[in-house]
Amino acid sequence: MAADRARVLPLVALALAAILALSYRSLRMALCALAVPLAGVVVVEGLQGILGLAVDPVSNLLGPVVLTVGVASSVHVIERFTALR
Repeated sequence: MAADRARVLPLVALALAAILALSYRSLRMALCALAVPLAGVVVVEGLQGILGLAVDPVSNLLGPVVLTVGVASSVHVIERFTALR
């Protein structure tokens, strides 16, 4: 299960980065949209390791889901920012 987690999360991050870069036509905006959700995933996964929580199918899906929902929220913030600029 840990191997799946180590393989799926980077693939999801790369897919989201590619979609964002194509949508915004800017690598900087894509990285801005990914930065905060990716930091959240790092914190959550780090806490899971520190607290010694068991890896199960639900916790395997936690990283990609948090990243996807976080990017969706970041897109709304960036769109609002660019609309007001």
